[in-house]
Amino acid sequence: MEFFDVKLIWGQSGYLAVGATYTLGLTFLSMFIGMAIGIIISLGRMAKNFLVRALASAYVDVMRGIPLLVLIIWFYFGFSMLIDYEFSPLFAGVACLSLKYSGYLAETFRAGIQAIEIGQSEAAFSLGFSKIQNLRRIVLPQALRIVIPPIGNSFVSMLQDSSMVMLVGIWELMKRGNSVANSTLKPFEIYTTVGIFYLIMTISASRINRYLEGRLKLIR
Repeated sequence: MEFFDVKLIWGQSGYLAVGATYTLGLTFLSMFIGMAIGIIISLGRMAKNFLVRALASAYVDVMRGIPLLVLIIWFYFGFSMLIDYEFSPLFAGVACLSLKYSGYLAETFRAGIQAIEIGQSEAAFSLGFSKIQNLRRIVLPQALRIVIPPIGNSFVSMLQDSSMVMLVGIWELMKRGNSVANSTLKPFEIYTTVGIFYLIMTISASRINRYLEGRLKLIR
């Protein structure tokens, strides 16, 4: 028996590559939504209103405390039964990834915003800027430059965790690999190839993140 069936891998590489593109698209979309939620929650964490701060802090604690696997199962199978509505697999996968990582991204954005000198905001207010204008034109542009490296790390982690959405039936890389492994009875070859695809994607994302981090240091 051949130890490693190269012909099988070559024949299935295109099918798995399509799954890899699905994985990347899913991760980019989830990261974008997670960042939007994270910014809102981070502002809530710094709000003067006690109730708003408490709710934002509770959200962060819950999302960071629940394992992604549990969140996916609860959301897709449990919550859908509770409200008597069947979510699409794509919606459930994106929602769970976005919600889970928004808890981490909220703390990342909060740290970035608090790193901006308060004197800049005071100067903006003295020039007649509103709070929204100060946030949009002064604070957030600088904070984004600070938080790009940790956001890149979160993207890599989300890329790896996206394999869990196979549970709800999204035909991304892991789901396709699992299907091929079951149909060909060649799990070693298929899962090795799937692992290589993930390595290529995560290493590429990490290299891009390092490059951006270096460029930002030069700009500063």
